[in-house]
Amino acid sequence: GEGGVSLTKTLAHYLFARLKDFGEWSQCLVLRVLSRYGPQDEEEIFDILNVLDDRMKHVNSGVVFAAVRLFLHLTQNLIDLHDDIYERIRAPLLTVVGLGNSSPEIVFSCLHHVQLLLVRQPRLMDADFRSFFCRYNDPFYVKSRKLDLLVTISSPGNVVDIVEELSAYATDVNIEMARQSIRAVGKIAMLHSSGADHCRMKLLALLSLEIDYVSSEVLVVMKDLARKYGDAADDILQHLPSCASLVVDPDGKAALIWTLGEYGERLPHAPYLLEDFIGDVANEDSALVRLQLLSATMKLFFKRPPECQNMLGRLLQYCIDEDVDMDV
Repeated sequence: GEGGVSLTKTLAHYLFARLKDFGEWSQCLVLRVLSRYGPQDEEEIFDILNVLDDRMKHVNSGVVFAAVRLFLHLTQNLIDLHDDIYERIRAPLLTVVGLGNSSPEIVFSCLHHVQLLLVRQPRLMDADFRSFFCRYNDPFYVKSRKLDLLVTISSPGNVVDIVEELSAYATDVNIEMARQSIRAVGKIAMLHSSGADHCRMKLLALLSLEIDYVSSEVLVVMKDLARKYGDAADDILQHLPSCASLVVDPDGKAALIWTLGEYGERLPHAPYLLEDFIGDVANEDSALVRLQLLSATMKLFFKRPPECQNMLGRLLQYCIDEDVDMDV
């Protein structure tokens, strides 16, 4: 026992039977104490689970979490029943997620519980993906966790609906929210090749908005997609001229320049786009951009030497004589 209390079978079953007579927070404490009790056989476990099932429908989320925790603790060795057990705790967790803005901290905690549960049972919430769509008044920390969960929950059967929802978040007034939603679309495209074309279509549509941080994030995501799906490069190349004058973020610039170096032989204006960056290299503060510019120009030189020879020479001269970054 602990704290002078010996948790015998008689005492444990007495507490389970009188659980409803305690106050809400007292129930949480009693359930925590009962987690120290070890049932003697499976039949006893099932009897206890039937008692706990009612507590998982309680209006107090603390009681729900305590009951779920004990539910999982008692069944951790009943591997054959895990699928049924997870299904029984799915509804209570979704109920807590639906609390919305009235209890954002509790919702955030519940989302973490769901994330851990999906590690054990990845497809548990496939049919409930809409429960994790963001509400306009959700705090950003809740929205961020929901975006992570939507990526985890995504499957060939729901990828189109999830990507449509994520695309709507790309114009959110919160810039970080917009960026994270675009990254989420990219992750889904990497996970599900069957939905990759739809993801790419939605990403390319975002470029027409001509919002600098949106275009920047799309370029970063499309760079990664081009590495996995070679034909994705053809989709993005035609948009590079308009993006070159719009993107100011270093990561976006580096992604654009990388694409020009990697696939510039397919774009007639590629050397001239790179030349514009080279002409302004002295004003470029980001070492990442300057290093990518050097690498991309060298790559394109071997593909289109007559057009790149002079500007490569000027870039090398600048990097040797004036650049102070040791990596460059």
